[in-house]
Amino acid sequence: MIGPDNGAANYGMCGRAYRPNFLFSTMRARTGVMSGKSAGGVLLSIEQAKRKATGNPMTSDEIAAFQNKMIDKYEGEAHPFFCAARLFNDRVLKFHEIRDWLAMALEVSLIKPVPDPSFGNFRF
Repeated sequence: MIGPDNGAANYGMCGRAYRPNFLFSTMRARTGVMSGKSAGGVLLSIEQAKRKATGNPMTSDEIAAFQNKMIDKYEGEAHPFFCAARLFNDRVLKFHEIRDWLAMALEVSLIKPVPDPSFGNFRF
């Protein structure tokens, strides 16, 4: 992964669900359910509705603090080192290492043959 990888892009098109031989990230990569800004906005609207229902609406300072806290949380958890610590990727690559690691990964991947598919036809 080179850049941001959020939501369906991660869960539907790549990631551990497809059992890759290797999964590398660069320092620019970000992996998460949502970007920090999106998550902050969604969670803020939920919190505001909850507080309004209880008769305790949020002040502008509370809104800013809550949104900043959520943005910081989600941005921090999307960082490649955070993901690598949870084994979401195999290595965080520096840009000058990409060719060497990609060549090694392709070479190792060729050792184990790709088996024939064991599933039937998909209909949509």
